[in-house]
Amino acid sequence: CLVILIVHSLRSPSPAASNQPSQTTTPPTATTTTIRTISADILDARLGSYGIVLYDETQGAVVYSRYADVQFAPASLTKLLTAALVCKYTDENTEFTVGDERSLVAKDASTAQLQVGMRLSRQMILDAILLPSGNDAAYTAAVHIGRQESGNPSLDSISAVAAFADLMNAE
Repeated sequence: CLVILIVHSLRSPSPAASNQPSQTTTPPTATTTTIRTISADILDARLGSYGIVLYDETQGAVVYSRYADVQFAPASLTKLLTAALVCKYTDENTEFTVGDERSLVAKDASTAQLQVGMRLSRQMILDAILLPSGNDAAYTAAVHIGRQESGNPSLDSISAVAAFADLMNAE
């Protein structure tokens, strides 16, 4: 069983981002192990993501990596964990209502175009989080679960998101 973890989007890295090497740095150094025969040249040519780790779960070893030691913003990984917690803390009958947490989404963030007052099923919120990488949907889920798990349905959005972040950290 191979697990691929892509730690950055398929877009080219932004040289303006302070946590990434600039476009003018030397080509990435690929790391492989001898557990499986994987040509680093082939992988470098085919994998468009900037930071990559290919882990063989059965052998318990990294078989390929590129910029594995560079720290990247965890946006997409955060959304995956958010989706996992939606599955853990809600059931298929749960309904999510978009509220004032919509205003917490940054202007340039990716969204699912949710509007305040919209009502979504659990499957719809998962689709909105994962397919367009919707920050608006992730905030809606976080507020819903944060309020639910804190036992305080009137918790303000920021406090509910903080409660959800505590659940994420515990997970």
